[in-house]
Amino acid sequence: MSTLHVIEPRPGEVGFRVFRAPGTVDQGFVYIDGPGGEDLRCGHCARVLMRGVRQVLPVSDLLFQCPRCHSLNAVAQPR
Repeated sequence: MSTLHVIEPRPGEVGFRVFRAPGTVDQGFVYIDGPGGEDLRCGHCARVLMRGVRQVLPVSDLLFQCPRCHSLNAVAQPR
């Protein structure tokens, strides 16, 4: 299991695409559910956000908002 990087964009900063959960979700919700062996968890509260990932490419402008703690998580540190 790997941990994502919590990102705190500066106010007014643009250039990120943020994925948010669709409304209220249950504990089993993940952004990606695949056949691989790697799980990725929130860098703040450790909730699994991506399950069964085979390979994660370091895309720095994609953020995933944790439905539990609302932290913004990135696969790679931004530049």
